[in-house]
Amino acid sequence: MPQNTRKRKAYQEFKNLKKKLAKLEEVLYSNSSSETSDSQSESSQSSHSSSADEHEEEDVVPTPVVATQDGMVTKKVPSFLGENPDLSTQLGTELHEELVVRWSNYLREGVSSEIRKDLVKKFLIPSNCLALQPPKMNEEIRSVLLHQIQKNDKFLSSLQEQMGAGLTAIGQILNSKII
Repeated sequence: MPQNTRKRKAYQEFKNLKKKLAKLEEVLYSNSSSETSDSQSESSQSSHSSSADEHEEEDVVPTPVVATQDGMVTKKVPSFLGENPDLSTQLGTELHEELVVRWSNYLREGVSSEIRKDLVKKFLIPSNCLALQPPKMNEEIRSVLLHQIQKNDKFLSSLQEQMGAGLTAIGQILNSKII
């Protein structure tokens, strides 16, 4: 008995998916047919009305496809996929080439911990902006926490310290421009 219910559920799910696919293909077909000329659409309608038997057998008209490296896709990107996110990306002005070379290298390979520590020591937190310092955890709370949580807190604290040093470096440049 349980196998029959599973088969029925699977068959019902298959039918539902088939209906959804047919609806999507219909949307694709309507998008592509709305772009064709009126004479082509009129001739296709007259040929479909002349043979009612063919219309019953033919549920969905396939859309033209193009083979690409990614697989088979339609010639026109369906409207239900939305905008291409790469096209909507707006870029700003270009940076100096020497800066781009260094930043690209740092982003790909990272900065050694030795250089990172030197930079954090070089750019000390300003005395009038203590909010750039990471918060300190109470010792009473720290003693109750698991070792892994303490380790995670130490890591996040070091990240906040590095961010504070980076903001301090930017702040020093901005401060020199203002004064």
